[in-house]
Amino acid sequence: MKKFIVSKFEIHSEKLGDAWKNTRIVMLSDFHDNSYGLNMKRLLETITELAPDYIMIAGDIYNGDAKCENKNAESLMRSLAAKYPVYYGLGNHEYRMMIYPGTYPGQYEQFENMIEQTGVTLLKNETVKIKKGASAMAVHGLMIDASYYKKMKRKAMPGNYMEQLLGKPDDSMFHVLLAHHPSYFVQYAAWGADLVFSGHVHGGMARVPLIGGVIAPNYRLFPKYDRGRFEEGGSTMILSAGIGTHTINLRPFNPAEIVVVDLQ
Repeated sequence: MKKFIVSKFEIHSEKLGDAWKNTRIVMLSDFHDNSYGLNMKRLLETITELAPDYIMIAGDIYNGDAKCENKNAESLMRSLAAKYPVYYGLGNHEYRMMIYPGTYPGQYEQFENMIEQTGVTLLKNETVKIKKGASAMAVHGLMIDASYYKKMKRKAMPGNYMEQLLGKPDDSMFHVLLAHHPSYFVQYAAWGADLVFSGHVHGGMARVPLIGGVIAPNYRLFPKYDRGRFEEGGSTMILSAGIGTHTINLRPFNPAEIVVVDLQ
């Protein structure tokens, strides 16, 4: 049975009023239709023990593979949505299921049916505001073009790209950005994200002690952003190593991860 760790972080911001203190977010990414025992029991029990106020998804819970039925992914999302408010930003796997329906027949329809039936909030370059008392927090789901995920190179992101997709953020409000691809953290911070949730890199697939992740999905060695907490100006990115694997099901020195963020 697969093992995972729980990584905890605290976020402090003057933009967060007293109503948001001790708010807990559990963030998941890169599940890729893996299995954690019958009906996800062990994984779900751990999340229950963590007692989150919100679940936020940084993409790739589903697996973009024509042979994959994504039953584990669907079961996980239905179980989470039955207990918690869930906010979902697309990863590259869900995105390619959407834009290549001939290659992945029925897969995106299955995903959309789950969204509709469970009440999960899917954010495709969209924003919702969560209110607590007189204070509100904005949650954005970023969906970037497939060209930003190409292998062997890193496409430059124009300075106005984020604003074209999501509009201009209100500087007085705390902004959470669900952005699957971590390589563009500088652009996310410049746009105005206070807290970024990312995945995609799987912790660098394998890790070398004292050095970090070995390889990114675009085949870059020793990526700058592999897993953990990163700062850029006034912005923080929490980058998950992911809770699953695909294709190469090995994670040397790189345990799967549930991320917990406490707002203070």
